[in-house]
Amino acid sequence: MTSHGDPSTVNREALVSAMQPIADDLVRYVHEYRPTAVEQLLTPLGVVELRALAVVLASRRRPKRTLPEDGLVDELAVELAARGEQVTLTKTERELAAAQIVAWGHGPAEIAARLHINGTLAKALFKQVRAGGDTPEARGTAA
Repeated sequence: MTSHGDPSTVNREALVSAMQPIADDLVRYVHEYRPTAVEQLLTPLGVVELRALAVVLASRRRPKRTLPEDGLVDELAVELAARGEQVTLTKTERELAAAQIVAWGHGPAEIAARLHINGTLAKALFKQVRAGGDTPEARGTAA
């Protein structure tokens, strides 16, 4: 399936579609720790196919939902997130938003819904807040 032609003449949609089963196999081989199978799958692919495969794989991942810590707390972002708006937060801001949701009398399910996170993370944040644990407020680092 190697294409050596001009990348501008490649039907990108068809190529991305053709890479879907290869992406499925690649994910399976990686998770099953089958490096030989990974090598056999990728070796025959040309640069254009590898780029298309990268696009397919990237489309299957959600973007990272937290920002890197910068030492600042965006209080407006925390407030909006606590009210359910989809806002990208730092870990500290997410913890503060969870603490606000708990302060309003809500539990893990509401934390998950408002912060658009999975239930496991919401439960962990809830326990952390209820225990007065390692939250920015408990550490004295809230702005």
